[in-house]
Amino acid sequence: MTRRKTFPPKNSLPPENVDKKLMVGAAIGLLWFLFVFVRYAQIQGLPSLRPFPQIFSGSLVPSFSLILLYLKEFILYAGFLFGCAAVGYSFLKSWNGPAPLTKITIGTVLGMGVFSLVMLGLGLLQLYKSWVFPALWVGLVGFGILMIFKGLKEDLMISLSTVMEEIKSTNFFLTFFLGLALLVSFIMAFVPEIFYDSMVYHLGVPRWYLLEGGIKPFRNVHSYFPFNLQMLYVFGLGLSGEAIAKLIHWGCGLLLALLFISWGKEYDMKEAGIFAGGAFLLMPMTQMNWWTTGVDVGCSLFISAAVMSWAVGIRKEMGSLPWFIVSGVLAGVALGSKYTCGVLAPGLLAVHILLRWVQKKDLKLALKESFIMGGLIVAISLPWFVKNYFFIGNPVYPFLSQKLGRLPIEPEKMAIFYGQNTGFIPKNFIEILMTPWKVTFEQLSSLNYPGALPLALFPLIVWAAIRQKGSRPLLWILAVGAVSMSGVWISNRLLRYSMPFLAVFCFVFGAGFTFIRGKGWLNFFRIILIIGFSLISYGNFQGVWTILANSYRPGDVLVGRESRREYLSYTHSGMNPYPATKVYDVLKSVLPAGRRALILGDEKISTCEVPFLASGILDEPILHSWLKESKNGDELYGKFQENKIGLMVINIGEIQRLGWYLYRWSRKDWATLCELWEKYVTQNRVEYIDEKLFAQKIPVILSSVKGPEDSVPTQKQYNALLYGYEDTMFPQKEPDWIQKRLEFYEGLTREYPRISTFQTRLFELLAYQRNPK
Repeated sequence: MTRRKTFPPKNSLPPENVDKKLMVGAAIGLLWFLFVFVRYAQIQGLPSLRPFPQIFSGSLVPSFSLILLYLKEFILYAGFLFGCAAVGYSFLKSWNGPAPLTKITIGTVLGMGVFSLVMLGLGLLQLYKSWVFPALWVGLVGFGILMIFKGLKEDLMISLSTVMEEIKSTNFFLTFFLGLALLVSFIMAFVPEIFYDSMVYHLGVPRWYLLEGGIKPFRNVHSYFPFNLQMLYVFGLGLSGEAIAKLIHWGCGLLLALLFISWGKEYDMKEAGIFAGGAFLLMPMTQMNWWTTGVDVGCSLFISAAVMSWAVGIRKEMGSLPWFIVSGVLAGVALGSKYTCGVLAPGLLAVHILLRWVQKKDLKLALKESFIMGGLIVAISLPWFVKNYFFIGNPVYPFLSQKLGRLPIEPEKMAIFYGQNTGFIPKNFIEILMTPWKVTFEQLSSLNYPGALPLALFPLIVWAAIRQKGSRPLLWILAVGAVSMSGVWISNRLLRYSMPFLAVFCFVFGAGFTFIRGKGWLNFFRIILIIGFSLISYGNFQGVWTILANSYRPGDVLVGRESRREYLSYTHSGMNPYPATKVYDVLKSVLPAGRRALILGDEKISTCEVPFLASGILDEPILHSWLKESKNGDELYGKFQENKIGLMVINIGEIQRLGWYLYRWSRKDWATLCELWEKYVTQNRVEYIDEKLFAQKIPVILSSVKGPEDSVPTQKQYNALLYGYEDTMFPQKEPDWIQKRLEFYEGLTREYPRISTFQTRLFELLAYQRNPK
């Protein structure tokens, strides 16, 4: 009788070589991973082998002219990236210690941060001129060529060789899924931007700055957030268009993957970088943010680079201060990109002081280095807070807006905004401990959904930190990430805001995977972990692809069967409702020279390419403020002339979708508005949104406001705002709708008999009441 074979072979690992602690840690980590995976499969279902939703309905090959356009945009982006790499490398090239790949990646991130500050300075000087952007691009490329002859070429070749070596030596499935994520997000960079937040402010505010020629006060809460990353988008928009801006954010993910690889090389951890890059970039919320012009992946890059620079410094016996300086600068750029990135500063400085005390017992040195890093963080981010102070009197707007600031906001909308940012609130210590489980299995919003990987890999964090020998640098890196993430979660529980610190955790995930090496059971554990990682990654990608197919439907625009403007002119589910892009294009031919359009009801402004004024949903509408400051129609007309308003764009669909926020007007306000309309509105033009995916016909109204040289209107003009108010506040689906409208106009007619609009509309409704036909 033959003996049954077992796996792994009984004698595959000699007993004297067995590391029992290593085996126990690996077994616990694997069992937890399998437990989370099974629970994930029960709730979400196992990844299916069914075909992915169709995205391309015909040929997959773009036209030759479109290929040339894509190539031009990529070359422009590559030149920008090359120049930023040269700028940062020029500071780091002579520093001893790190390998060339580390200097190139951190140098590129540093160069991007420096360039964002240059763009800020140009904006404050009102120098966003059309010739400035190509001149900057030529300057970046020229400086890169100069640095080629000063060591950049050799280090680039070594870095490329290092990356290729890492790819060849890493498990195929890990490399495949990371490469797939990079490829899909790269292709999506050429799809027009329809992400709502980007259309409102990530690209919307830069678009306004470009049209105004520089950074000026703007009626939008989000324009007073720190905007370092958006300064790079200003450059992209000014150079060629939104594709460059989207490629800049895509490049942040690419650089993050390279940063992880260089991090793994610095710690001599084979496969750690690609595993870490996949763990972060394959999360659904990362992918959904990555192919937009948001800032979360960019902030993750700057914070990871700041932590890595600090980690390089703490491992050096001599010459560590320059790396702490780089860390402070990059952390400052991150804070200057998003408020929540500010929690890195106290976390990093607290851990640094503790570590230096443990390492050297030198509190004076620790405080000196911390003071330098903290000072740089403040100095680099300070321009945004100073700008806010001079523009509106509140350096941290919209926070403390009840006590500071001159920019009016909608308090009810802001309360909703704060509530959404707070997320769920744990009621006790048990719920705090259950938070990772909750956000994994109960909070399934695509923009805030991490998937199962972070929770499933969690034991590898502790295990990797324990297994690390020497000064345990992984333990200190983990401490920085944990303290900083705790700071974010004190203020809110939206996991998307914690993405930059999850990126730091992901490197420790990669380190834990690296430690599962050996023969016998260790190799078996490693295989199971790769299989589970691949299945979860496939499931994540399948879900994200479904969202891409249902909401984006990018196939036709990518190959040229529809133009970019056509793609931006109809509603995409969950993205850009009732876009006014078609009307914005009409403005190019009808807006008088030297005049602006006043956009009412719509805050999605990134596609408007003519001068305009607008306000966001969180702000008190511009027209509302003007009404409060005007006693009659003539004074309101003065506001229009002061701001050079030639046309009003009234998006009826968005007004009704967003609700009452535009209509918080008194009877006096209605009288003032209608008096303006009777005296100074000269014509109306109705355009309809070219809805493709929904059977709707939503009007957008263009109403012209007469200039000083124009004649007084000779006929009654259609008051779209007044009729829109009727439809929004007294919709015909309500049984007593006509009675409510009659009461509204009867009161206005009695109080303001001089306004003929009220009396005319009252007679129309009475006639309809008598004869509904």
